[in-house]
Amino acid sequence: MIERGPQGNTLDQICGELGVTPVAQFRGGEKLPLGEEAATMYLVEGPERKLKNLKVGNFNEDEARKTNWLRERLAGSKLARVPEVLREESGRYILFEHVNGLPLSRESFWKMPSVMDRSFMALSEIDQVLNQEPLSNTEVQEGRDWVRKKLESEWVEPILQDAELTRGGLFTPEFIHHIQSYAGQHQDKLGDIVRIWRDPNGDHMIVPYDTTDRRMGIVDIDIGTRPRHYMPMRLLAWSLLRMADDKLLLETWVRNNREQQHLGAEVNPTFVLSLVGILYDLATGEKDNKSKRLIAIEVKNIIREIIDGSQEEN
Repeated sequence: MIERGPQGNTLDQICGELGVTPVAQFRGGEKLPLGEEAATMYLVEGPERKLKNLKVGNFNEDEARKTNWLRERLAGSKLARVPEVLREESGRYILFEHVNGLPLSRESFWKMPSVMDRSFMALSEIDQVLNQEPLSNTEVQEGRDWVRKKLESEWVEPILQDAELTRGGLFTPEFIHHIQSYAGQHQDKLGDIVRIWRDPNGDHMIVPYDTTDRRMGIVDIDIGTRPRHYMPMRLLAWSLLRMADDKLLLETWVRNNREQQHLGAEVNPTFVLSLVGILYDLATGEKDNKSKRLIAIEVKNIIREIIDGSQEEN
């Protein structure tokens, strides 16, 4: 059964007005057969058999303004673009062009570092554009409230343990509590204390964790969010252009990233895993953290083999 929109309009009524036919519906970027589950995003087909995206409800004037603002500033970008709006009625629906995204399965995405590298460039460009528009006080407060709830729910522990981002036994309950307390007490000053890595999912606190004899790894903790990123980034997930560049060897990609981060050859490059997870999420629309963590583990195993193989050769 299709849920009714805010003005009591069914999907069939809106499609009739627009002259399109629903083909599939989306949940987290995944296409589902019609009727399986109510959704607000649909893939529709026009009389010319051209595919389009239709979002029903929950699209207000503020989102429209920000999306149009982003589209204008990406007009000359060769990396990504925001789909053109074909027709819209605030609060009721928005019809926009369907742009083919990355033609990759979830199994093959992490095997193509050239795609990950190119995607990261696109995301960086998008983020630079978004940061030109300051956050409002309301958005800042919403972000901090979201962080506070995350910290109170002790969300850090399962993510770090399940993803196996560093050697076993590193993250004791005491250490996790310390990080949670630190993030909660110093949100306003973190930029001056530790490195901040900004991505579409929010702001991340990168904390190098050292022992007396060697560096053990890097803790990647989400410390903030930018609510206005949601709609533009969902559009970006569908609008990343097809990548045709020559494949970049994973070994080269890892070494380049470590060099850029000034981490050195002996460091376990856990930051690569976080990057892979975020890019995978955006490229596929995948929101299942378990699937994302499993991919991160596989990537980590490959990186380990590269590192171990290099050490054996030396």
